[in-house]
Amino acid sequence: MDSGAMRRGGQPRSSIPAKRSAADAQEDAWTHEQLETLEKQVKAKLRSNDDIDVDYWENLLKSLSIYKAKARLRQVSKSVVGARLETLRQQQEQEALVLRNQVREKLNSASLTGTGEQLPVPESHAALDPEPLLRLNPEDKALVSQDEDDFKQKLLQDRRRILKLGYIPTRHGAKTSSTDIAVPSEQKRDDMSRVTSALYDREAARGFNDNEEAFNAEEDVSSGRPKWADTYRPRKPRYFNRVQMGYEWNKYNQTHYDHENLPPKVVQGYKFNIFYPDLVDSTKAPTFRIERENGRKRGESFAPAGAEDTCLIRFIAGPPYEDIAFRIVDKEWDYSAKRERGFRSSFDKGILQLHFQFKKIYYRK
Repeated sequence: MDSGAMRRGGQPRSSIPAKRSAADAQEDAWTHEQLETLEKQVKAKLRSNDDIDVDYWENLLKSLSIYKAKARLRQVSKSVVGARLETLRQQQEQEALVLRNQVREKLNSASLTGTGEQLPVPESHAALDPEPLLRLNPEDKALVSQDEDDFKQKLLQDRRRILKLGYIPTRHGAKTSSTDIAVPSEQKRDDMSRVTSALYDREAARGFNDNEEAFNAEEDVSSGRPKWADTYRPRKPRYFNRVQMGYEWNKYNQTHYDHENLPPKVVQGYKFNIFYPDLVDSTKAPTFRIERENGRKRGESFAPAGAEDTCLIRFIAGPPYEDIAFRIVDKEWDYSAKRERGFRSSFDKGILQLHFQFKKIYYRK
């Protein structure tokens, strides 16, 4: 049996009852309070002198911080949605009360006339139908004719376009004005900002590792006015990026520094998280490319001694997003997917993730 799957004392890890607790924390969506209780139990287990698998319990403790953040976000989201539903319910009750009073007033006014006559009721709805067009009127002959299949196809396309624009129809009988017509567009912007903020907050809740810092070195790049600018409002995507810092023990640093007098930190990798929740065509994933200035090619170095070459990494997506770029250190990437290297390039649920580290250069002591 693999030694990594054994507890101290020779018992297999599968006998640890808390394994199911860790799975439940992820799958069954425990509450924040339950996860805090579990966290205290794990810490107590690690402080105890019991014969345990220390690696397993430490990994479980790290995972609990992520589960706690997710549980907190669920609680906040649930409270916000609940408050919104309660507000809507109260508004609907108020509107229903107003309509009921209006109906009562009309009935009372009709009874006060004293005629006792009832309003005429049509025998059928046939009188409401338009007259059949057996012959086209002269003014209608210039109109473009369309068969049923073409009409249904165009109607389907229009519905999809309306859904993408976020159009919100007004209630029947509501007064329309210039300000009322502008509301759907503004509402769309608020909804877009709300979704993006939720993605941003979820990523920010993950926090930073010991070797990570926030990375916001955005560069101003000009990509010209996009062709779709008249249809969609161009916007820059939001992001939450991290830069990984560490020490490099080269010959010079080994000579002039030690573990008590550490050398300056250098960039060892990046974690890009770009948010594209409102892509018009979500089937086409955003892409990125490396841009080097002054004709410099990959592997070439124009930087002076003691400095590092830099380049631009540009992220490209479809409407309604503009290109966004960051200046990074230009070193060779490590594409290993091992846990300690952690290369990732994916687009899922509106988030483009590009995580990479630079290849390590090992120096002899």
